Amino acid sequence: MQAWGPDSRATASTHTVAVHGPHMQPRVLGHDGGMEGVEVTLTPWAAYRLFGTPMVDLTDAVVGADEVLGRRIRILAEQLGEEPDRTARSGILNRTLRQWTAQAPASHEPDYGVLRAWHLLNRSSGTVTVQGLAEHIQWSTRHLEARFRQQIGLSPKGMARVIRVNRAIQQLIRGSSPASSALTCGYYDQAHLIRDFKALTGTTPGRFQAGLAPAAARSRPVERPTNPAGGSRPGRYERHVIPHADFS
Repeated sequence: MQAWGPDSRATASTHTVAVHGPHMQPRVLGHDGGMEGVEVTLTPWAAYRLFGTPMVDLTDAVVGADEVLGRRIRILAEQLGEEPDRTARSGILNRTLRQWTAQAPASHEPDYGVLRAWHLLNRSSGTVTVQGLAEHIQWSTRHLEARFRQQIGLSPKGMARVIRVNRAIQQLIRGSSPASSALTCGYYDQAHLIRDFKALTGTTPGRFQAGLAPAAARSRPVERPTNPAGGSRPGRYERHVIPHADFS
């Protein structure tokens, strides 16, 4: 497995099970053969609860899952690899992660104020200010920034930026123009959207929209995956996504 960052340099990775932390820069992953995998998307505060690791330590990082979950993650990976049925694999994964979360010590619980700030940011689609968040949960802005970074991995302002870009992506997928998407998502102007969008995704809203494929085509397994390093070999990639699993 290789990862390409914004500077286009590839770094080798030997992780068969990896954790990708919250990120503020684009990353492209590639491989030169067949690969089958399971992908789990966690809210950052749910990951903090499960890992018990300051999320800021995982920001813009890719680490071996055993570094945060120990040997048990390798056992789970073996169980998933031995189960040929997709539905059964999802069941094993859900049950195991719920069990691990239930067994997590109380010190892994995210602060109530952080959760309130997180939900308010999402309800406002990333438009509420840091001062507004602090006033809502009755914390100082400094305390909010520190606790939010520890348990979410990004600053409140950074998280708001991610939320707005994600919303813009959904608007573009639905066919809205970049200018209309900028207005809907609370940007000052289209240039502001383009700047944030390119910083987080590596491309512009216009290029992203122009490159959209039909949903059915995007969902099919790729028989000959492209290798960014050059060339390709026959391969197959299955992806199982459990979106926003909070295991609460």
